[in-house]
Amino acid sequence: MTFHLESCSYVCAAQDVLVYLFGESAVHLTLEGLGTVTVQELGQSVREALHIPDSAREVFAFWLCSPLLDLQLKLRHQPYKLCRQWQDLLYRFTDASEEDISQDEPYLQFRRNVFYPKSKEQQIEDEAVLRLLYDEAKSNILAGRYPCDPEHWTDLGALSFALDEGTGLDDQQFATVLKEKKVSSYVPAHVAIGSGGLFSTLRGKSSRQAGVEQNLLAAYRKLCTSVGDSPEPTQLLHQYLHTCHTLPYYG
Repeated sequence: MTFHLESCSYVCAAQDVLVYLFGESAVHLTLEGLGTVTVQELGQSVREALHIPDSAREVFAFWLCSPLLDLQLKLRHQPYKLCRQWQDLLYRFTDASEEDISQDEPYLQFRRNVFYPKSKEQQIEDEAVLRLLYDEAKSNILAGRYPCDPEHWTDLGALSFALDEGTGLDDQQFATVLKEKKVSSYVPAHVAIGSGGLFSTLRGKSSRQAGVEQNLLAAYRKLCTSVGDSPEPTQLLHQYLHTCHTLPYYG
């Protein structure tokens, strides 16, 4: 089960649970006594599954999320019981209509703790931890949740491209990969879409679209020059997160 409201009932037998992550992935757990499992207990299981050290236990938190509300949980909270109280929480914390509330279903997500200081985040060296933070930051950038100027978009897009493909591609290889994955994999959709409302095609490419691609290439070239052919992934991850730290809504 995935902590959806429709399946919330008190159980003691072993039950399957999906804890969602950013980047379209999830942790699959089988837990006993799910009705009374606390966030603190659940955290240990998720960190073990993700190979995250206990030293990073304060970096992340569990959230109950839905289209109407994102709620960070405390260590003592029991997610399964809060799931049963979800409609009451929506009436308390949102102005949604009764109809919308009746149809809303929460899911459990493991993501950044909003109270974790950015200064401490900059000291993290564990790649698995940095990857989770990066996946979340990238998702928020692409969704437009972190408003920023075009220079930030292209620099962050170039860093994502380098993390995916390395820093050794020439201009033609870069263009080929970008065509396969689409610009919207690296910059927000409203930036990637050209004036005609279509993604890049072999013919009729808009000037805006071409400009975005050229800016990405220029940022990638600049990055390759500064970091060399084989930078450590943690170096690129730190650069991405450091740029996000300058944005007003990060964290």
